[in-house]
Amino acid sequence: MPGERSPWRQVGSLVGLGLTLGVATAIGVALGVLVDRWLGSSPWGLVLGLLLGVTAGFRQVLRDIRRATGT
Repeated sequence: MPGERSPWRQVGSLVGLGLTLGVATAIGVALGVLVDRWLGSSPWGLVLGLLLGVTAGFRQVLRDIRRATGT
């Protein structure tokens, strides 16, 4: 039907949301590990990087959902 999105496009959008969250978390963890190595503050850089990465990922996912739903 005209105006409807294909199921594959919807699946792609959902996969993109999962990747966004996963990549943001991985970047936060990697930066946290680097900070720990640089400052010798293990495990606090890792913990902080994990929290910041997850937070950034969720914020971006929420923005994407709002943009997709028009709210």
